Amino acid sequence: MRKRKKIQALACLMCLGWSGLEAVAQPDDGSIWHGSMSQWEQIESTWHLNATEAGQAWLYTCLDNVESTNDSMGRSVRLRWAPSFSGSNNNFSRLHFFSLSESEANTTPPFPISGWTASDNALAPGSFLHLGRTGNQDPLEWRQILDSTAAGDAFPVLHEMQPGLFAEGMDVWLEWAQLPGDSIATLTLEPVGADGPSIPVYTALHPLPTCIGLSVQFTTSNTEALQFQLEQMTAFIPDTVSPRIHQTTWEGDTVL
Repeated sequence: MRKRKKIQALACLMCLGWSGLEAVAQPDDGSIWHGSMSQWEQIESTWHLNATEAGQAWLYTCLDNVESTNDSMGRSVRLRWAPSFSGSNNNFSRLHFFSLSESEANTTPPFPISGWTASDNALAPGSFLHLGRTGNQDPLEWRQILDSTAAGDAFPVLHEMQPGLFAEGMDVWLEWAQLPGDSIATLTLEPVGADGPSIPVYTALHPLPTCIGLSVQFTTSNTEALQFQLEQMTAFIPDTVSPRIHQTTWEGDTVL
C-alpha cells in the first residue's frame, strides 16, 4: 500500500465551484501549490488526478526566493509527466513554464488550459507543451506565449515533436536546462523505463521561467488518468554525470 502523506492546507482563497481553489504546502520542500486542489491527491511527492466527474483541472507552483528571477542563476528543472489516456480533442494535458509578476495566487489559471488563441490579456508569458489530439499521429506541441500576447492572438508553435509516439499515453522524465545568463532553453525527454538514450534535445528562445504548472481536460473515463511529479526546480546545476555508451558499431577495417 502506498504511504499517503498528510497535506496541510494553508489557506482557502475562494470557492469556485468546479475548481475548489486553495493553496497547499508540500511538506518535503515547503513549495506552495495553487489550483483546483479538490481534484488532486498528493501521494508522497506525486500529484494524482482524482476528479469525480469530467472537466478540467490545474495546479502550479513558483519559486519564492530572491534568485528566482535573476537571469544570472539559470534554471534546472526535472519532472515526471504521465497522462495515461489516448489523446483526443476532449482528453489532453498541458505542461506550462511561465513567470508571474505578482506573488499572490491566481484565482483562475494564469495559463491557457485549452484553445490555441489567447482568451484574455492576463496570461503569464512563457510557453506550454500540449499532448492530445484526435488521431494516432498527434505530436507533442511546444507553443509560446509572448509578453505581448493579447486576446485573440494565436500561440506560435516552437516545435512539433515525436508525432504518434505518445498517441496512447505518455510517461516521461522531462528536463529543462537554461544556462546562467542564457536566453536559450533546452528540453530533453526520457521515457520512464526505456533502455536507451533520451529523446533528442529541443531548444528555443525563452524567458527564464519562475513557475511551473500542469493542466488537463478529461472525460468521465479518465478522471484519474494523470500523474505528475516535480523532482527539481532550482537555479542551474551543471550535469556532472559521465556519458554512457549505449551502442557501438565497428565498420570494415577502420582503426581506432
